[in-house]
Amino acid sequence: MAKERIYPFAVASVRSMENKLLTKQKLLQMAEAKDAEEALRFLQDSDYGKTQIGDVHEFETMIQANLEEAYQAMGKLIPNEVFMDIFRFKNDYHNVKVLIKEEISKVNGRKFLIQGGSIPVEDLRKFFRERNYMEMPCIDEKAVEEAIELYAKTKNGRYIDTTLDRACFRVMSDAAEKLGIPYVATYVRKLADITNLKTLYRIYTLKRTEQELTEGLVPGGEISTEALLHAFKSDNATAALKETGYGRLCDSMELGYQILTSTGGVKHDYFMLDGSYDHFYFLTNDHQGEVILALLCDPVKTAELDRILSQGLYAGNPGRAMEQDAAEPDGTPVLFGYFCDLPRIVRFNTALELMERPGTLICFDFQADVLRRYCGGRVRLQTIDFTKFEGRLFP
Repeated sequence: MAKERIYPFAVASVRSMENKLLTKQKLLQMAEAKDAEEALRFLQDSDYGKTQIGDVHEFETMIQANLEEAYQAMGKLIPNEVFMDIFRFKNDYHNVKVLIKEEISKVNGRKFLIQGGSIPVEDLRKFFRERNYMEMPCIDEKAVEEAIELYAKTKNGRYIDTTLDRACFRVMSDAAEKLGIPYVATYVRKLADITNLKTLYRIYTLKRTEQELTEGLVPGGEISTEALLHAFKSDNATAALKETGYGRLCDSMELGYQILTSTGGVKHDYFMLDGSYDHFYFLTNDHQGEVILALLCDPVKTAELDRILSQGLYAGNPGRAMEQDAAEPDGTPVLFGYFCDLPRIVRFNTALELMERPGTLICFDFQADVLRRYCGGRVRLQTIDFTKFEGRLFP
């Protein structure tokens, strides 16, 4: 099939598969089920129900069968095996971990093996037992031997996991670079970063050691080991990560931007501002949010702040068909947006666009970047220094 015909067919096939995924509503129904049997019935009513099981505790068999079917379907759409293998390697390495632990403990680990690797499970079991690495080209022989040696010295199974995880990401990164598709290489780098951020969060939250963090990090990401260690040693790990390429995700206001611009998603199952709310105050989950919440609950201090902000401005025109709290001497409408009342900000910005006129939005300094991105050049932002504000009204 010619390339120009493969792409549309592949897109249509993936869309069809996507429609069979469990919806948010279905997942909520399963979560609220009175028992496991009822939750299983919801699962059986979906595409997963094609696989029959004899007992509720075998539900993972349904999921594994569905996953393997998805891999096979994608493999038929993508002629390049290396492309698919990059996404399968993690399953291969999971299975090798199981086989190592099985070998050490002498306990059959068959039930922990998963389908979906680049090497069929039974073949991998046979090749591993024989140490036939020629038939397991994606498995790092040195890493396997290192993991076994470390366990022999420490009797700690954690070293099996961390050693094989690092090897897996090295193999994925090398394969992605050789493939030469930028998107795939970026995917592997982002996956490594996410894995390392999860490790950082776990080690940081559990108050474990720096050594455990270093041992648990995988290669191939964009965030350097130095940056992750700096975040670990910092009193505020999130603030320390703001200097990395993930700085925006560390900004509590970023979620506010996502809400402002949300269209509800393809299936309209994500939150969006659709006119159902006259007011929706977005408060960040930090000290700044706590102070603004205190202000929101104190009408006297709110009135005092409004009085200060209104100096040099005219009273807003209540008869004007737009949100506004005041007006510039030249008539430019002004909105006090420091509470981050998102529906008000949306109505203000929309009215300005429809009327093709400028406006002024007053907010706190830490809110400015997100609101500037949302409002664009039509709205001039005037910022309040949060530190000075807090010192004056909440000494």
